[in-house]
Amino acid sequence: MLGIIILKEIQNHLYSLRFHISFIIVLLLFGIGTPGVITALKAEQDLYIEFQENRVEEIKHLASDNLTRLATHRFDHHFAPRSNRIISDCHEKVLPNEITYSAYNVFGFNVSLGTVNPLLKNVQTLSWSFIVVIILSFLTMLFAFDAISGEKEQKTLALSLSNSVSKGTLLFSKFVSIVGIITLIEFVGMMISMIIILIIGNISLDINFLFECLGFLLLSVLYISCFTVFGLLASIVTKDSNVSLLISLCFWLLFVIVIPNTSIFWAKKLFPIDSAAVVNNRIKQEREELSKNAPPGSWSSQGNNPFYPRHELRANLQMSFLMNEKKHRDAYYVEMMSQFEKTRNFTLVSPVALFDYSTEAFLGGGYLRFKKNWENLSGFQEQFLSFFKEADAADEESPHWYNPYERYSTTRKPVSFEEVPVYTEQIAPFDERLEFMLKYVIILIIYTGAIFSLCFVLFMKYDAR
Repeated sequence: MLGIIILKEIQNHLYSLRFHISFIIVLLLFGIGTPGVITALKAEQDLYIEFQENRVEEIKHLASDNLTRLATHRFDHHFAPRSNRIISDCHEKVLPNEITYSAYNVFGFNVSLGTVNPLLKNVQTLSWSFIVVIILSFLTMLFAFDAISGEKEQKTLALSLSNSVSKGTLLFSKFVSIVGIITLIEFVGMMISMIIILIIGNISLDINFLFECLGFLLLSVLYISCFTVFGLLASIVTKDSNVSLLISLCFWLLFVIVIPNTSIFWAKKLFPIDSAAVVNNRIKQEREELSKNAPPGSWSSQGNNPFYPRHELRANLQMSFLMNEKKHRDAYYVEMMSQFEKTRNFTLVSPVALFDYSTEAFLGGGYLRFKKNWENLSGFQEQFLSFFKEADAADEESPHWYNPYERYSTTRKPVSFEEVPVYTEQIAPFDERLEFMLKYVIILIIYTGAIFSLCFVLFMKYDAR
């Protein structure tokens, strides 16, 4: 009985004008968006390859000239463009994707635009995730807002319930049919997109990519389910479909527009941290104090004499500067990440946030990727410093006075490029991604179940006459 009712509901949707219009709109978006994302990805991949080639040449030049120059040089690690970005950009356009480091320290992170003209920066791209988050959620509301109230107005609800069909069965069939019809539209759109990918190229449709597509589709079903129950709730709490539409739009605006776009404001109000200017001022003040209290001669130098005694004083002062800066900046970066994570927890009330965080974790992008690189680079920096100190210790012509910014008092001998440790990004394995996304998926499931239960309770009391 349940299966027959679901099929009948799906059939009604398939014959409706709203389905045909929705189907055409979504297919056009998938078709138009895919070439644009692939073209942009190809351009960024070319830029990244050029950057990597220049980086290798830079390391070779520094290593062949002077190992200390290599150790004190500040390198920028840029994140490689993700090949699965067609699924979701994971907000990486606005998240840090460049980390600066040397053998002595990981200095900080930046947002590198990766474009020739920053004025042409486009934060939103027509990825699959964008279509699901904005378009499909809206279409879901359009299919759900009059599922109950519309039948009430047309006098068909009482007729449906008179055929020995329980209210629970009818409600569940409407829920499944709406989720099914929206998922069908998305699936066809994804297939169109993958055909375009096969034609244009630049993205390998290997087993990992197909697995990510399947995972994204399942997450989308859960996301669509959540908006469906909110649409049904709007349809149940009123007997007027116009009012149901208004309530549905309010839900959509709250979750899709208001909460995501006010999170920064609330983060600053609820979880305030010092500004970068305040931190820089502290570093400057302590630096001046360190310089003032340094032993006489700490700024002296004789470039051609590494064993000049005052080079040790200079190295100690420079190391004090570094540790002072590191102390304040590391604490500031911890506060920034804590504020970011607390803000995320604050926005978990929105299905959009839950879907976004689950998707970026599953794809190994976004904040998960940034944090993993930040932590891994910190470990690599210690490895790089150990390599440098071992090479310096083997040089009898070096006094071994470590200066993190200058080349006065450590080895001046070259080193083979093949011996130099080079940082490479480690992509998070699937088990780590699943662990990171589990919390968000569970919350989204509980969220959807709770609202559906509320719908069930209200519908049982609903006057179908």
